[in-house]
Amino acid sequence: RPGGSPAASTSGRTGAGRRGPGGAAASGGRSASVAGDTVKPVVAASVEDEAAQALAALREELKEDPSLPPRELAAPFQEWASMYDLLRSRVVCLVRAQWLVDFADGWTEIATAEPTGQAEPADQAEPQQVKRRGPRVLPRRQELPSEAFWRAEDLFEMTRAGRRELRRGHEVVSISHCWSTPSHPDPEGSQLERLARFLKAWTNTKPGLLLLRVAVFIDWCSLTQAPRDALEETLFEQALQQAHIWYAHRHVHVWLLTATPSGATSYTARGWPHFEASLGMLNAHWGGDVLDLGRCESGQRHLERGWPSSIIGLSALVDANNTTLDADTFAMCAVPRGPPFAPKFFAKVLQGKTFGDPSDLPRCIRMYTDFFMALGSVVEVLDFSSLQWEDLDIEKLADALPSFCRLRELNLADNEITEIGAGFLAEEIGSCPNLQKLFLTENDVQPGLEGSERLMEEWAKAKKDEFWLFLSFPEHSEDVRRLAGLD
Repeated sequence: RPGGSPAASTSGRTGAGRRGPGGAAASGGRSASVAGDTVKPVVAASVEDEAAQALAALREELKEDPSLPPRELAAPFQEWASMYDLLRSRVVCLVRAQWLVDFADGWTEIATAEPTGQAEPADQAEPQQVKRRGPRVLPRRQELPSEAFWRAEDLFEMTRAGRRELRRGHEVVSISHCWSTPSHPDPEGSQLERLARFLKAWTNTKPGLLLLRVAVFIDWCSLTQAPRDALEETLFEQALQQAHIWYAHRHVHVWLLTATPSGATSYTARGWPHFEASLGMLNAHWGGDVLDLGRCESGQRHLERGWPSSIIGLSALVDANNTTLDADTFAMCAVPRGPPFAPKFFAKVLQGKTFGDPSDLPRCIRMYTDFFMALGSVVEVLDFSSLQWEDLDIEKLADALPSFCRLRELNLADNEITEIGAGFLAEEIGSCPNLQKLFLTENDVQPGLEGSERLMEEWAKAKKDEFWLFLSFPEHSEDVRRLAGLD
């Protein structure tokens, strides 16, 4: 205060409350030396030592094992630069969703020679051109107009940090579908009609999203198709080498058109569709958006619920789903999450699928393995709770767990796991050195039985904290739930 001494603190921490080194007065537990008008804080040596030790401990904790695979393996599936490079080099082209919808909704010229009721002139050899509604058949990429494609610079932008990012308000959708014939995937135009309807409805469910800002990957229009010249063949081979990016990228919306015509080879029996769906399944495990649009067309979600039981009732619901494509309908199309398949198991399954070109089999296995290893190199938390998984699912998961080298937390709560599944997990605990938390609550696993005892034994042998092995919640366990972050 002007003309007076500073008022003493009423909290009891006054200037003369404590003494630091050298007899200087300390305020609030911190000593100070006074030299003229300058006040310099003096930090005790013991505090400096404690801070240095804490910093060293933190650095040691964050220091990763050099034997672990680098996190950069996942960069092509997390960052947009990989897609930008493919578009800029014209290896892959993305189609404008607005152009696709306009093409599907357009009119087509059909050459006919319909009778007019009058005698036709003898020199009239050309049939009449009658404009009528008809199916639109997509041309191959080489025959599409330039306005059908996105330019890389229009879809992506450079940030201030020097990174390529998708422009705000834009989305990328990848389509997985079956080819009806070896020469054209959709000669009748039925898939195009369905795709256009889904694109319009899905865009309407996304606040602020415009159809003009959606890019679509569909192989017939995005890759060069036969017959190809030498340059087009080179572009095609380069595109096949990176085909997994479009279904495994974390920020791409993956759509599976699993419905096939009656009598045709099913979606799940084909090699490429199974490969694309398997990538989508892995993609969903780290937050990717994967929709099986065949689920609303076949009523699969209603069959899983067990109602309605009558054919008439099920048909009525399927028709309603197809007529009203709203947010609830698309939510029903979310792909049920299954366990991640280890590359060895995936290769075994893929060998039983149909390929038009047998040389594509090792190519698909190689790309699946690349993405699986990339996913395992960065994922630290896996949440598989409330998925109705059984012991067979846990067996497949246990086979894949050692590949998730940075996994710290595994949540399997609220499934249908028994002691058999606990035994499968016990066999792999020693192969997961970084795993710290395991939740098996609300399953048919109880302490004292063989599987759970083996699991507890392996957990202790691996020197993991027993507190974070949750087999069942004890009575009055609100505090335990809170500490575990489950409430």
